[in-house]
Amino acid sequence: MGKSNLKRSELRENVFMLLYMSEFYDKEEMQEQLDYYINGMMSADDDGESWFAGFLEQYINSHAKAAGTEPIQLTAAEKEQVSERFKLINEATGKIDPIIEKNSVGWSISRFGKTDLAIMRLAIYEIKFDDDIPAKVAINEAVELAKRYGGAQSASFINGVLAKVV
Repeated sequence: MGKSNLKRSELRENVFMLLYMSEFYDKEEMQEQLDYYINGMMSADDDGESWFAGFLEQYINSHAKAAGTEPIQLTAAEKEQVSERFKLINEATGKIDPIIEKNSVGWSISRFGKTDLAIMRLAIYEIKFDDDIPAKVAINEAVELAKRYGGAQSASFINGVLAKVV
């Protein structure tokens, strides 16, 4: 893999988008959607093959504009990094989901909003399976993603569940 200047928060946000997207596709379709997202992301040659990847790109661009920042431009190495992290988390879902259910008393996975579920899967992967990321950082970043993309109660709910995980 080549050199990457991608900040962890940018990596995390792109992986979150893919985890969210994966809730709308079965496993066979998701590989194709992953390719559309990664290869078409932030590039001028988007041929509209995936309306959802295009939607996510517009969503990221609008949030960047609202925050007064530039949209993230990914190099080939960074696209590979995003793709690999997504695949690792997606493969660990069978281990992650029971942790979510155990720590969200009275809630089953099926009751979670897709945004909140994607954020929690990402954060729990970082807490339990990535030794390079301190739990406090994973929780803080998850709360920030929830504030940015979730509903009115998402940030406090996610913070509460993740605090129990640690």
